[in-house]
Amino acid sequence: DGTPNGHTIMHFDAGKYELEYRAARKPADYQIRVMAADEVESGSGAVVYANVFNAMPGAVVEWRAGSSGKWQTMKKSTEPDPQFARLYAEEQSLKSAGSLKWKALTAPMASPHLWKTALPKDLGPGTWDLQVRCENPNGQKFFATRIIRVK
Repeated sequence: DGTPNGHTIMHFDAGKYELEYRAARKPADYQIRVMAADEVESGSGAVVYANVFNAMPGAVVEWRAGSSGKWQTMKKSTEPDPQFARLYAEEQSLKSAGSLKWKALTAPMASPHLWKTALPKDLGPGTWDLQVRCENPNGQKFFATRIIRVK
């Protein structure tokens, strides 16, 4: 589902609990992977994905371009994580060439915590800081950014 290797920590407080995901070899606040091409054409409507590793049912995921842009809701998507699907395809080509020297990846599956949006057609040329935030129903908040260039 595109979640990086890692582990979950459970926090208990009386009758309440909270799950915290920790990606291996990443800072504790690495909770979202924002995926977009490094460079896109202005007006292309290029797709931006956000894989929120520890999103709960009912999570709200929003994005904006730049720190002064208006927050807009991203749409939940039931498809494989595009980065994982790409890695799997690369591995399959190595496997067919007979040069696979490790345990093969499992086939991509629909991710239960993937959101996407199209960049607005009027996003002008320049360098943009795409910001994504998520709020889980229990109040947990996550934030991530991705810089792209619009030509």
